[in-house]
Amino acid sequence: MWRSRKLLLVFGVVLAAGPTRSLVAQSDVELAPVLGVYLPLQSVIVQADGTSAKQATAVAIGGRISVATHRKVSFDGTVTYVPSDVNASAGASGGSSSLLLIDARGVVSFGQAGAKTRFYLAGGPAVIIRNGEFYQDFDGTTDIGGNVAAGLRMVLGKVSGRVEVASYLYSVNLTGAGSLSTGSELQVDLIASVSVAIPLGP
Repeated sequence: MWRSRKLLLVFGVVLAAGPTRSLVAQSDVELAPVLGVYLPLQSVIVQADGTSAKQATAVAIGGRISVATHRKVSFDGTVTYVPSDVNASAGASGGSSSLLLIDARGVVSFGQAGAKTRFYLAGGPAVIIRNGEFYQDFDGTTDIGGNVAAGLRMVLGKVSGRVEVASYLYSVNLTGAGSLSTGSELQVDLIASVSVAIPLGP
């Protein structure tokens, strides 16, 4: 229950930090389902005895809302769910788990405004929430970090498509019962994704 409340609070903060209603009414707004592949580059746990645990590569599914306030600048809010289990090294046990990634970012596009294909760069804050059997006895399962992304946006008639690679950068520090602590571990998670955006409004 407390995790659900925390999620609602975080999501509310992301929405509150977005454009006001009047700004949205004057802007181009798009809603897009997102499908991708999650690839963690670092281990979540690394112990002195060589024991380690790492998230598994998995499918990533989510949704994104985009608000364009300028021909070259827009703002995104994305929620991504990743059903990624934890794989542990020999002598340790893994378990089922999942991640929820919530990010807000600014997007800058390059190239001519009327071009059918444009390159873009993006970046902003992110919240990473870990759930599942593996993490049920740990505290510190919610982390705040940043995300950067690069991709191509292609106009496909009345809709637009994106091909993107995003990187989430943050530090995880899990603590368990007694004096158990994993220490601070830098995380670099990649998500390669495709999406098709549907414009909202007239």
